Amino acid sequence: MITIASIKLKIKALLLILLLANSSLALAQENYYEENEMKRRHLISFSISHTHISQGLEENESTWLILPSYGIDYNFKISPMWSIGLHNDIIIESFSILKADGKTELERTRPFVSILTAGFKPGKHLTYQLGFGGEFAEEDHFFLTRIGLEYGWEISERMEFFTNLIYDVKWNNYNSYVIGLGVTRKL
Repeated sequence: MITIASIKLKIKALLLILLLANSSLALAQENYYEENEMKRRHLISFSISHTHISQGLEENESTWLILPSYGIDYNFKISPMWSIGLHNDIIIESFSILKADGKTELERTRPFVSILTAGFKPGKHLTYQLGFGGEFAEEDHFFLTRIGLEYGWEISERMEFFTNLIYDVKWNNYNSYVIGLGVTRKL
């Protein structure tokens, strides 16, 4: 059974991992911010990913689900280190989950996630994300909190390839994490 204490412990562990990852990468990265860094402030991203859900149900058996998903994100750079955005994901399969109470089965029909996020990019490649929003499906809608880590490589002045790791907490329901790859177009 998942409790609030176990969720808090998972969030603290993820934040510690993110902090350690940044401290080691930040030492290796040079300060690359120049005057022309803010020329392209609008960023559109497309990603393909897998959403992992530990509270899945198949044939009334508890199981780990790995579901295909897509993402379309918009970010606006406020400064070289900070951005705000609207991130949208859709899981393209329907599935059943066992709610956090451990007793209630819930169907989810191709849920759509929409989140307002803040991004912090202390160096050239690594971005931390935190956001709040909702997961919407035919059956029910959930409030959620997102914590994410994104690592990007510039392909050209206007394009970037990235990989991300995202953890979504759907309060009092279920949690998931997402591993994805994508491309960002700088406008």
